[in-house]
Order: sequence, then structure tokens, then C-alpha cells
Amino acid sequence: MGLQESNATRQQDHQFALEHGVLLAQELNLSHVIFESDATSVISAVSQGHYGGSTGHLVQNIQLARSYFPVAYFNT
Repeated sequence: MGLQESNATRQQDHQFALEHGVLLAQELNLSHVIFESDATSVISAVSQGHYGGSTGHLVQNIQLARSYFPVAYFNT
């Protein structure tokens, strides 16, 4: 596995983790949530709505799930 592929896989892992966190918060019926990740590029993509690339569907899923919460923050 090359370095570029490894970085892409890591980013995808962070996106999956964030998506699962958002879905868990929904299941727990939380209303005011703060999601944090050390993956700045993932937080930036979610905050700015960047759906491009091979993982754009994950960002879009997170954005859709985010609309469930009256208050939701995404921080690094």
C-alpha cells in the first residue's frame, strides 16, 4: 500500500468514525452535540460541505444526519 493510498484509507476511517458518532448521538436522542476529530480535513469537509472525491458520500451522509440536531458543532 502506497503512502497516498494509506492517507486516503486513514481519512476514510476518520469519516466512518465520525458518521458512526453522529448516528449514535441520534440514537441516544441527544440535541446539543459537539463532535471532535483530530482529522482536520474531515472536519473541514463536513463543515464546508465538500462532497467531492471518493468519500464525498460519507461527508454528505454526515451532513444529512447533522440536520437532526438543533445544535451541532464539529471541532478539531
